[in-house]
Amino acid sequence: MVHASLKAVGPVEGGASAIVAVLLDAVGPSGTLMGYASWDLSPYEETLNGAPMPDELRRAWPPFDPATARTYPGFGLLNQFLVDAPGARRSAHPDASMVAIGPLSETLTEPHRLGQEEGVMTGRIDINRFVALNSTNAAKIYGLYPRKGTIAVGSDADLCIWDDQCETVIDNDRLHHSIDYTPYQGSRIKGWPAITLLRGEVIAEYHTLCGKPGDGQFLPAKKRPRSKTQTPTEAELARLGVPDLVE
Repeated sequence: MVHASLKAVGPVEGGASAIVAVLLDAVGPSGTLMGYASWDLSPYEETLNGAPMPDELRRAWPPFDPATARTYPGFGLLNQFLVDAPGARRSAHPDASMVAIGPLSETLTEPHRLGQEEGVMTGRIDINRFVALNSTNAAKIYGLYPRKGTIAVGSDADLCIWDDQCETVIDNDRLHHSIDYTPYQGSRIKGWPAITLLRGEVIAEYHTLCGKPGDGQFLPAKKRPRSKTQTPTEAELARLGVPDLVE
């Protein structure tokens, strides 16, 4: 996964296309290069915090086509060169569009089935891995562990009681999030959160939201100490004279 600023990298002979070529050479023929492309016409700002898009504007909004859509420049101009590279594939989500090049590009950009239905229930992962992917790992990445991401004395009582026998059909109108689209719309799945608790208080029961505005708290992410061991990528960038961009 690459996220880089061309301005920070500086002038390179051959330009951004040369950078893409070098990155592909670095991962090798068995590796896959991936970037967060998004879309320069994403309606993210227009629907932020659950704001409804007026019907007239919605009808006039251009459709998203992964084959022709431009990338969002705010995430770096390098992504457009990844999209334009031979063999690149792009996912079909209009805002969280990803681009990938390599042998796993199709797997990484195709619509993914949900983790519990296609992971735990099919035996691909166990329940502990499911919990780690959906809770513990994120808490650690954002420096909020062990306040979040574990059940322990002193941790916030943010809990989810899971009903692995509940069969339901996903409907965006019942998901209680601030966007008007889910790629899983209409999917029939088995497994659903029965009770969700926030700091010990019930805020959701199955499809019914019990919480109220103001229940949530903003928690700033904390910086994690950088690993003392230099990765092979960091070593190669240092050899090439690329400045260290990681704090």
